[in-house]
Amino acid sequence: MKKQNYYFGYQTGSVNEGGMARNNAFMCYFEKKKFKVYNLYHKSIFIRLFKLLMVLGLFLKLKKKKIVIHQGTLLLMFPIVFFRYSFFSKLVFALLQYVSKQNKFIIEVNDLPYEQSIDLGLPVNHIYKFFQERLFSLKEANFIFASNEMKKFIQKEYNLAEHKIQTVINGGPELIKSNFKRDCLDWLQSENLKYVYAGTLNEGRDIEAMINLFFNIPDSLLILIGPQGEWINKIKLSDNVKYLGDFQENEAHYLVSKCDVGLVPYDESKFYYNLCYSTKVSFYITAGIPILSTRLKEMVFIFKNKEMIIFDTISKWENIIQSLTKEHIFTMKKNVIIEKQNYYWEALLNRLQI
Repeated sequence: MKKQNYYFGYQTGSVNEGGMARNNAFMCYFEKKKFKVYNLYHKSIFIRLFKLLMVLGLFLKLKKKKIVIHQGTLLLMFPIVFFRYSFFSKLVFALLQYVSKQNKFIIEVNDLPYEQSIDLGLPVNHIYKFFQERLFSLKEANFIFASNEMKKFIQKEYNLAEHKIQTVINGGPELIKSNFKRDCLDWLQSENLKYVYAGTLNEGRDIEAMINLFFNIPDSLLILIGPQGEWINKIKLSDNVKYLGDFQENEAHYLVSKCDVGLVPYDESKFYYNLCYSTKVSFYITAGIPILSTRLKEMVFIFKNKEMIIFDTISKWENIIQSLTKEHIFTMKKNVIIEKQNYYWEALLNRLQI
């Protein structure tokens, strides 16, 4: 049977952080749904250019199809730097408007780069603001957002119709047993409670404040897993803090399952953190462990009636960790086991209305 619908995404081949986990999940989902799936990423710029020309040709000829495209794929096709040129910008958005009129054109949005850069102290590129304004002004386009708060913010900001937008929060994988060298698992021999942070570890994401907490909690372990954490080896660590390094998604997931509580330490005073639903939340839940988190608006909304997460400001975490017992955590874990099937990628993506 001829495939009638299309998904355009990008996958680098390595899944070790939240953004790529989402990309991979969407690509796998649409392959199962018999969409024609295109991965526009390639190391070779010449092959990427060839793929771009192929997709442009498809965009011009497709009619009455369902087309889903990742926002990041658009920026792979049309690099942000070129949007400073009026002619380029008008041409790109004229093309997207044409495609959205001829088809059901759905853009999957998991980040707002402009707001993200402001709140996370990254270089602020105002071209992203222009890009977002034009993107969300496409009258015929539909959008999938990665959180409820992100959807509400964009809907209010750009007056989007309710029937044009939907939310699919980030999910987690199913647990697969992995094999490791013995020295990677030495910490498992400890009888102490094990707290884990799994995710990107670049400086400026409240990681150091979380690490410093454990200087005063010697009877609990902090396990750190993820990319961009090399700087951690250069600072003074207490003996109960272990940086394991970077792992592929299934390996990291298995290590997380050997811990007791997952940590989400993000600053709740920052707008962007409240806007997002971190991939690590479902990652912890599908690994079977409860969570200690700051009071992030999106998370409180989703888990307000579920006994799987403890919410409080990071200034109170030390007292919370010192008072948490194995019995309390075991009770929370039982709730996680009951709920975790709702946070697998497949379960979440099956709610999509395409």
